[in-house]
Amino acid sequence: MAPAGRLSSPLAELVSERQHARLLRLSFPQGGAPAGSDLVVNTLHAFEGLSHDFEFAAGLLSSDAGLALKDLQGKMLCVELVRPDGTLRHFTGIVFGFRLVRTDGNLAFYEARLGPWLKYLRLRANNRLFHGQTLRAQTEAIFNDYGVLPKWEWLVRGEDPPHTMAVQGGGAGGETDHNYLHRCWEAAGCSYWYEHSAEGHTLHLCDDSTLAKAVDGSSSEIRFQDEGGAQEEDGIGQWSAVRELVSAQAAVSAFDFKNPRSQHAEMPSNNQQGDVPRLEVHEYGGARHFKTLLEGEAVARRRIGEIEAKAKHFEARGNNRFALPGRWFRLIDHFGRTPGTGEESEFLILSVEHTASNNYLQEPGATKGEADGSRAEYRNRFVCSRRFVPWMPGRGFHSVDHRVLSPQTATVV
Repeated sequence: MAPAGRLSSPLAELVSERQHARLLRLSFPQGGAPAGSDLVVNTLHAFEGLSHDFEFAAGLLSSDAGLALKDLQGKMLCVELVRPDGTLRHFTGIVFGFRLVRTDGNLAFYEARLGPWLKYLRLRANNRLFHGQTLRAQTEAIFNDYGVLPKWEWLVRGEDPPHTMAVQGGGAGGETDHNYLHRCWEAAGCSYWYEHSAEGHTLHLCDDSTLAKAVDGSSSEIRFQDEGGAQEEDGIGQWSAVRELVSAQAAVSAFDFKNPRSQHAEMPSNNQQGDVPRLEVHEYGGARHFKTLLEGEAVARRRIGEIEAKAKHFEARGNNRFALPGRWFRLIDHFGRTPGTGEESEFLILSVEHTASNNYLQEPGATKGEADGSRAEYRNRFVCSRRFVPWMPGRGFHSVDHRVLSPQTATVV
């Protein structure tokens, strides 16, 4: 008789010879797999993007319908996607949600929702002052409160001046560490992405997206092939260019009471939009927004960069398993104007949605004349932009504005 909660198990027969020959594989990098469990991964739905928390939903199968859900929370899971050349793409994250979806006969269906360690920063709110600290120092101070969880690299090359005073929260409800860091990074023009391995994932922060690395593999090229192309070849099957009307100039102003003279800087856009009005966005940052004209021009350049990043992008669908955000590729064999060489053919990947399945439960040759019904499948859709156009998330991309709306008190000693 099967133990309590455990279904009679044909699962071993179903997947024992398939787990290491299939498209998706499951592992627990830091241990902690439920004792005696026979969890295997059947499906993966994943979203990942620049300056955004990744969200992975892994569909799992087990012969045990009685797994304690809390025993899986906080565990590190790794879903491996096998690429055509035999290398592995890792989707490694922390279990922030785990649920029993249903049971069907002798099988239990579970779903694990994975996220980055950075998501823990959503669970703590604070009111805090940073005096004379750079953005890197503030980031490090907050990350240090999370022990060994943070794995990150600072790749910012531009100046990182100290802030006279930076305020996190300032109200009764405080502000989460996650929101504070994101609005500071966004205001500074910094973006980030994750690099995944079999052991975990590392956050990479940078201020120049044009320095991104190429996609993994022996070549940076991804081939365009229409729906009639070979299904086995990793490529792009659909490609669409998208334009949006945006402002044509950014202007910023400031005032320093120590030097009672208005400071103003402006920066036009190089983006060509056709016969449309050239409209300006003006921002008054108040006292000490910037001190010199050079600083003002840097702020204006950053603001127009945020705007230009939204002006044009490209949407793609395909089955290339090397696509991931923060990497660039060269598009070849496209029928449009893209010649396949030069910077016009190089694209930075901004976000990717992956869908993959081992199809453990499909019957082979389900329909006469069709391909094997049990065949594993992978598809994706992604958004990208020209590599030579610097990409910035812009303020409010993954944060909400937070202001101190009332006088604050302090004890001076």
